[in-house]
Order: sequence, then C-alpha cells, then structure tokens
Amino acid sequence: MEEVIKMQPPEPARAPLPAAAESCTEILGQLARIADTLLPDHSISILLVGTLRPRPRIVAAPSLPVSYTRALETRWRLAKGWHLETPPPELAPFDRIFTGRSVGSSDLGTDPLPAIPAEEAREAGVRSLWCEPIHGPSHEVAGALLFHGTQPAPPDPRDLELFTVLAKLASTTLARQLIDAAADTGEEGFRRNADPISVAYRVHSFQDGELIAISPSFESLFGLSDHEFRSDPHARNELIHPEDRPRMESALASMLRSAWLDEEFRILRSDGTTRLIRERAYPVHDIERRLDLALVISEDVTAEREAALRVRESEASFREMAENLGATFWLTDWLERRVIYVSPGWEKIWGQPVDCLYSDDLDEWSYSIHPDDRERVLSNFRRLAERGEYEEDFRVVHPDGSERWLHERAFPIRDEHGAVYRMAGIAEDITERKRFELELARARDEIEALRRREVLSLTSELLFAEENERRRLAQGLHDGMNQIITLALLKLAQLGDRCEGEERRLTEEIETLLEEAGQETRALTYELSPPILHDLGFEPALEWLAEDIEKRSGMTVDLNLSPLPAPLGPRLLVLLFRAVRELFRYLADVSESPGVRVTLTHDSNTLRLDLEAGGAPLSMDQERRGGLSLSAIGQRLEHLGGRMIVRPAPTVGTLIAIEAPLSPPSPSSP
Repeated sequence: MEEVIKMQPPEPARAPLPAAAESCTEILGQLARIADTLLPDHSISILLVGTLRPRPRIVAAPSLPVSYTRALETRWRLAKGWHLETPPPELAPFDRIFTGRSVGSSDLGTDPLPAIPAEEAREAGVRSLWCEPIHGPSHEVAGALLFHGTQPAPPDPRDLELFTVLAKLASTTLARQLIDAAADTGEEGFRRNADPISVAYRVHSFQDGELIAISPSFESLFGLSDHEFRSDPHARNELIHPEDRPRMESALASMLRSAWLDEEFRILRSDGTTRLIRERAYPVHDIERRLDLALVISEDVTAEREAALRVRESEASFREMAENLGATFWLTDWLERRVIYVSPGWEKIWGQPVDCLYSDDLDEWSYSIHPDDRERVLSNFRRLAERGEYEEDFRVVHPDGSERWLHERAFPIRDEHGAVYRMAGIAEDITERKRFELELARARDEIEALRRREVLSLTSELLFAEENERRRLAQGLHDGMNQIITLALLKLAQLGDRCEGEERRLTEEIETLLEEAGQETRALTYELSPPILHDLGFEPALEWLAEDIEKRSGMTVDLNLSPLPAPLGPRLLVLLFRAVRELFRYLADVSESPGVRVTLTHDSNTLRLDLEAGGAPLSMDQERRGGLSLSAIGQRLEHLGGRMIVRPAPTVGTLIAIEAPLSPPSPSSP
C-alpha cells in the first residue's frame, strides 16, 4: 500500500443538492471517456459519495465490466459503513480515502486493497489501482477517481501526473455544478464557503484547431464565457501578460502540431489581479492510433507558486543564518536513526566530513569527541535527548590534533500523539568563550592569591611589629621594673637590719611581696618575649619553653634537637617559636596529652620540626580560646614558604609536622 497525498479535510459540506446530480454525472462521464482515451493502458472510474449521491455509486466507468463496478460499489459501501453500524476491521484501513488521503497498490495480487473485490478485479483484468480523492466546493471528500491498471506495475510518472490533474478537474467540475445549483436555489452561504475554481479544460480538434468542448469552470478561471471564447478564440490571448504573450502564442501554435504543451504564464484579469496559469496538453488518439484531439488543462497555480517561493525564501534565510551562525544545525529521523539535514558548518566545527553522518556505524559522528568526554556525552544524549534536557559542553579533536570546545543542545520534535519522531540540535563552537573563561578564572585565582599574600604579608608584618612591641615591653619590664624591685629589696634589707620585733616582721612580709612581684614581672617578661630567644637562638629557647610548659601543665616534653647551621632570620625565628608555644598549649589544654616528643632536623635548605603527642587527636580546623587557630598558624607559615601538617596518629594522639625554608622569602616577594 502506498500513500501519495496526505490531506486533512475540514468539516463536512452541507446537505446534497440532487438537482445538480444528472448534469454533473454527464460531465464526469465525458471526463472519464476522455481519460480512457488519454491512458490506453488504464481504465478510469469515478465514484461519488454523499454530496450528490445518498450512498457510494460509480457514476462513470466507460471501459470496466458492470460486474466489477457493482462489486466495487458494494465493497465501498461496506468500507464506509452504509449498511453496517461498525465496518469490518479488514475494511477499516481503506476508510482513509474518505478523510482525503490517496491510496494505491502497484500489484493487487501481492498488496491487495481492502475495499477492492479481488476476484472481480482479476476477472476484469485489473492488476493495479490508484485512488485519488475528489473534493467538493468546501474541500470535503465528495468522491474518488480510480485509476485501474492492466499490468502489476506502478504507473508512469507522467501518467500519474495526468491522473492527479484529472482528479483536480473532477473536483472542479463537481464544485462548479454544486455552486451553480446553489445559486439557483439561493444557497448564498454555500457559495461563500466554496473554494475558488482553479482548474478548467478544453478540447481542440487536432486537424483544424477547432474548439470541440470547454468546461464551465473556464469562465471562473479566465473571466471569459463559453460564447465569448468561441466567438473570438484570440480573446484569451489578450489576457496573457504582454511579457509572456509571444512565448505562449508560439507554444500554442506548436501544440496544434504535436498536441503537447506544458507552460506557465501570467494573465491580467479584469479585476486588476495577476494570476499564474499552468497549461498542459495531452494528445487523444482515434481507434487507428492517429492524433485526433488535444485535451488542454488550465490550472491556477498562483497560490502554489507563492507558497513555494515563501518556502524557498524561508529555506534561503535559514541556510544563510545557519551558515553564518558560527554553529551547525542538524535534524534527524529519531525513529529510523538517520540524518535528514545538517548545515554546512558541520565540517568546520566538528573537524569531520559530513559523510560520517550517513555511515552504517551510528556512533561514527562521536569518534572525534575527546576520549575524556565521549562516554559522558553519549550517555547523556541517549538519556536526556527525548526529555529535552540534553545540553553539554565537550571537546572535539580535529585531524590536525587541535582541540575545540563545543556547546550542544538537542530539541525533540513530537507528533500529534506526543511521541518523538524528529530530533533537532545545534552545536556551537565555544572555544574562545572557554579560553576567556579559563583566563578569567586564572586571573581571578591570581588576584585571590595576591590578596591572600598581601593579607598574610600584612599579618606577618603585624606579627613582627607585635613581637617588637612585646620585646620592647619585656625589655622595659626587665630593665625598669625588675631593677626597681631589686633596688627596693636591697633597701628593705638594709632597713630590716635596723629593725626589731614587729617592725622586723613587717619588713620581711614586704620583702616576700616584692620577691613575688619580681617573679611575676620576670614571668611576664618571658611571656611577652623571652630574652633567651633573641639572645641565644631557637634551640635554647625551645629548651626553656619545654621546662616552662612542664612546670605550668605537667605535660612532659622530650626534646631531640639537631643544631641548626646558622641562626634563623628574625621573622622565621619569632613565628616558629610562637607556633611551637601555641602547639604546646593546644596539646596540654585541648588534647590533654600526657607528653610530647619534639624532634628538630634539617637539610641544607629546609628545617623540619616534628611533634608526636598522645591524648585526643587534633585537626587543622581546631581552635583554642584566647589563642591562634591551627589553620591561622599554617597560613602564616605558608607566607614564609613553609607549611604545617596536622593528622591523627596511627594509634592515639596527634602527629604535627612543620617545615620551613632556612632562608625564607622576603615578605614582599610572591
């Protein structure tokens, strides 16, 4: 079964007009006889349904047996359901002719049509059949033109073209009769709803060019009545556009010699409009196969050509847009998984020839996708395309090894039932955008790194300034307050030697208080900035710090120190000492470690300090009230080119590793 035309008709027409039936039947019969003459290898029959007949009836079948046409009528009535409330299921497919669609079979023996009586068709010598709908004035299905072939083969394309034209001519004849009948009965609404007549025919004698017959629709098409055209055969030529007239006069003269014509020309109607007409002539032979008549069919193709022009302009606009979009557009048949269209930009963007899209390997198009991206792209396309959610960025590798970034989106196209039958997509080269995004991200990272360096540098400078201030205060306490307390104790001792009894006891109490003040002052001095750090260096300061933490917290400290090759710089010296002191306090107060082992090692460039402690494990995000967070200590070390790692010990406790360059960069260097 083959479908030739798909046409969805509007609402059914008004009630039949029986007065036009006989006249229309006669004209259609004449048309069928002409068609039989034009197509000697085929027989034509015309069937009307509903508009002029209360039930399907063959109104013209000049060369077909009556037994076959009656069986055909019966089958059609069954297919349409005239005698049955529900047509048999095997006849239901043929009902599409009643919805305005064409059907056909090039071999009824191997591809039978449900509503064609098989046995009667064989007896009548019918081996193939094509069926074209006949439409009424409002484009409702009013009948069918049947093209019966004597051979099991498709018709010649030119014969099929003539058959389609004859169906239009039958539609025009039927519409003309119904419109005229409506005018006679005052059916103005019917006339207003009717489509304009677009096809007319005339028959000329081949011997002398005499006009033998002319269709009533000729007047609607050209504005000339039968009488006007017969009385002045050149009147129609006067309607032809002056630019087309010489060509058409030559073509018409040639037609009278060969009976062949296929030309398009413009006419200027009396209402001032210009219409485009296509005229085709077909030879009619007599029984001795000599040229006898010429059937000339005129069709108004203005709307058709205008529609085609709009389509071409739309296609040209789309093609221009697609070629200059910097992207490629593709359209596929989703059911058959084949490419329907791809814009010219494909090869430039994908780096592949378009031929790969038509390969038997359905995934060949994807082979240029970067290996790291390919599986993700294919998986997401298969999973998300039908849902309209496919949108991916990925890389493709061109034959020259260069990589390009693409952004691809897919858009499902659904039929009237909501099923996806087409898939459209756009792939855009976004390499420059990606490069810009990467450069922007890199610049953002550099700015952030610079900001962090500046913040850490400022923090380091503040820390160093703070240490200098601490050292100044400690020096002041040591050189000032301690000296005063020491002098006061000497003077008090001298006074005590001269006192006795109660006075002696009071001087001793004052002496004890002064000694406690001296101890607190010395402790504050070491808390602010231990003089041993700046006077003797890092290792002695660690030894003093270990003794101090043992006295304060009871946590034992085991030191294993390798002498450093040279004194540390002032900033690293202060930072390392402050870091170790803060870590000791974390281990004692937060981790509650019973002891810690400290190991100091170094190579030619790097100092390494390892702390192994028991107790609860610490982490880099740990904080202690009144002290620096571990992450803050690590950031300050990073600023001087070092780092700190804090991790739980394999069994219990914490492992802390500090690394720093023996010659750290200056605070201003990156």
